[in-house]
Amino acid sequence: MKKQAEQIKERLQSVMKTGRQSGLEILLNVLKSDFYTLLTSYMTLEPDNLEIDITEPELGIFQLSVSAKTNRILEGGKMIPWEE
Repeated sequence: MKKQAEQIKERLQSVMKTGRQSGLEILLNVLKSDFYTLLTSYMTLEPDNLEIDITEPELGIFQLSVSAKTNRILEGGKMIPWEE
């Protein structure tokens, strides 16, 4: 877990070194990859069903939104049907 946190920290630092707009695009791609890896430990998920967005509602204040659509949640290695 510590190694993964260090990798994420290095990724974010490299993003900060690039231009702001391209840096945000890179950051979104990094976050999508990391969230996908994390969420697939808990649910079945297709990459196209994961959306991540960063907005700046106020100058210098960023808001991160994550949306994941799945039809199955994994619990203790068992498949549990999604109930709506």
